[in-house]
Amino acid sequence: MKKIEEFLQGGEYKNLIAGTEIKPMVKGISLKTGQGILKAGSVLGLTTTDNLGILLDKNATDGSQNPVGILIEDIDTGTESDADSILSQMFIRGVFNQEALLFTEGTSLLDIEMELRKIDIYTKKMYE
Repeated sequence: MKKIEEFLQGGEYKNLIAGTEIKPMVKGISLKTGQGILKAGSVLGLTTTDNLGILLDKNATDGSQNPVGILIEDIDTGTESDADSILSQMFIRGVFNQEALLFTEGTSLLDIEMELRKIDIYTKKMYE
């Protein structure tokens, strides 16, 4: 995993952070295996049964419909036959590029933007 300082200095995912008005904060997360490759910018929810992070789905009823953070870097979660979880890191606070955020199909930023604000995650459009 990258150190947060390297990430904030522009690394390969520099389009994810959209401002420093709110200093980004990072926290570790255990991700559920078997999700394939999750990309940086994936908005994560936690399942209530096992407390593992999965890609947020607004239609879920297992807790993962509520955002908890934004994945920092791409990660291969392997297959379900692998370990129960894999460790990674997520942003739990900051200002992010709204066009770089990823959700399950059928979920959009409009669906969860107010929930993101409740956890100090804000979004804005990046201009070139």
